[in-house]
Amino acid sequence: MRKKRSFKEVFKKLNQISILKFIKFNFLTANIERKKGAYIIPFKGAALEIDKKAKIILDGTIHMGINQVKGSKEGTYIRLAANSRWEVKEDVLLFFGTFVDIHEDSLLETEFFSANTGSVIVVGKHIKMGHDVMIGRNVIIYDSDFHSIIDERQKPINFSKSVTIEDHVWLTNNIMVLKGVTIGKDSLISAMTLVRKDVPSHSLVAGIPGKIIKDNIKWSREYIHEFEKQFW
Repeated sequence: MRKKRSFKEVFKKLNQISILKFIKFNFLTANIERKKGAYIIPFKGAALEIDKKAKIILDGTIHMGINQVKGSKEGTYIRLAANSRWEVKEDVLLFFGTFVDIHEDSLLETEFFSANTGSVIVVGKHIKMGHDVMIGRNVIIYDSDFHSIIDERQKPINFSKSVTIEDHVWLTNNIMVLKGVTIGKDSLISAMTLVRKDVPSHSLVAGIPGKIIKDNIKWSREYIHEFEKQFW
């Protein structure tokens, strides 16, 4: 059962949120559609720019800018261009200093995921994330090169390709995921890795370019310090 919060805890939480932005995004922006109990919760320093022809569909709550350092002005940003769409199927936790950039005519589909400071998701065509995706610090996910590479016939050869990140994937830190990639469920991508090819389920991947160094792996969101306490 969820612990009932004290008045002091509730007041502290509310004091971290931009009330005016909360009202604007949840009640005054026509192209943000919410199901009952789903909201955009903008912590102070968070910014949302949405084109009149874009749309956010909320079946879960977006928490924008959580865990911000006291006194910091580093913001969390979400931007949707014309005819773009974000289908938020479960809750989203965006830590301070993250950026979700959804370009024109593109689609982002997400279930429950979290993204830590410095991480960037840029959608040029289609990115899909499954349930319980954990994105660490300074992770960049692209599904497009965004600028053309031209062949000898003066035709572009580097079209955008969808990215799929399946259930329970951990992208640790300082990782780049490139277009056309599928990362299989229960996988773990090690620090400083470039992912440019598909990753099978239950894989540990590391290196530039990323290579499978272990299979049949498992990982947990549980904070490692809780385990370490047993040995101190």
